[in-house]
Amino acid sequence: MSGPALPRSRPSRVVLDRPSPAVDGGRFAAKASIGEPIPFSLDAFTHGHDVVAAAATITEPNASTAVIELQPVGNGCYVGVHTFEQART
Repeated sequence: MSGPALPRSRPSRVVLDRPSPAVDGGRFAAKASIGEPIPFSLDAFTHGHDVVAAAATITEPNASTAVIELQPVGNGCYVGVHTFEQART
């Protein structure tokens, strides 16, 4: 029996913790007003000395997506801001 080829190197394990905004632990969607800057943050870390970067993919009301690069602010915390310019129709 033949399966997919295994990678030559083992992928690193990244832990994402405390995403924000989150309503009731992520059970409900966060709400925003048009034109209001919404801060995003999360903690990201890995075992060893691997370099970590973080980004958030935002689904706009018109179903397009925007990728927000999150900036490191120290101790594994990453932050970014996005402003919605239109309402869901």
